[in-house]
Amino acid sequence: MKHILAALMLLGPSLASAQGYVMGAGRYTCAEVLAINDGGDPSRVGQLAGWILGYWSSDTFRQNKNFVDIVEQAGGLAILELSIEECRKAPPETLLYQVTQSIINNTG
Repeated sequence: MKHILAALMLLGPSLASAQGYVMGAGRYTCAEVLAINDGGDPSRVGQLAGWILGYWSSDTFRQNKNFVDIVEQAGGLAILELSIEECRKAPPETLLYQVTQSIINNTG
């Protein structure tokens, strides 16, 4: 299912430019995200996963059925892995919420 989600993304992320305030792990840079993920501290990795999946879950209430179906088929692990993979490709100073929103914008 990870391949379904990845196939629907455009080449190269377009960063989100929404107004608002991001709390929690969404404010981490990709450099911080990768350090946490690669470090393997279960509580910190869990915090990342919870933030990413919460952000996606919230967006399913604002998206169309096709988007919701894609999210359901992909599952949380594929979404989490894709998010980490995209952070590896992004400039280190890119914020997690920007990567996450870019993936969401390019899904569906």
